[in-house]
Amino acid sequence: MLDRRIYSNRLLIRDIEKEDFPFINDMYKDMDFYFYAIGHNTNLCEKYFKQLIKGEKRLNFFCIAKLLSDSRSIGCIEGSAHLGSKKILWINSIMIHKEFCRNKYGTELVMATIDYFKSQYQIEYVCVSVAEKNEAGKKFWAKLGFSTIKTISRYDTQQIMYGNIHVYCKSA
Repeated sequence: MLDRRIYSNRLLIRDIEKEDFPFINDMYKDMDFYFYAIGHNTNLCEKYFKQLIKGEKRLNFFCIAKLLSDSRSIGCIEGSAHLGSKKILWINSIMIHKEFCRNKYGTELVMATIDYFKSQYQIEYVCVSVAEKNEAGKKFWAKLGFSTIKTISRYDTQQIMYGNIHVYCKSA
């Protein structure tokens, strides 16, 4: 979990808390809209949520993004920092509530998160994986300067739903 709050021009980004669960869970239940962001047909369960907010200091993160202007929740971001010989930030999922899409909140959330991990942990690279059939996701990450470094071929039933998996990366 993060040790502090992150502020950007319009957002407060902080660790999720119990009161955030209904907002996040509603997005996870909207499979028609968030299908690729969720990655599978499993709703966020309260048991998993409780594990995330136990308060243990770790480099996994699940954060809520709120508007500075009125404290409304607008989205969330989840991932982990790997601090081996190469310091890599993996962003596993980002979701912006559909009411707030197309207003650059996703870009602001991602960039503020990268800036935080770069300043606190000297992250060198940022990576994401994107389903081949996720056209919006591929365009989003490309606009942020990410490029494909690897394609993982899938040979299972999920390959039909998602296609192969593209790993995108960029220098922090």
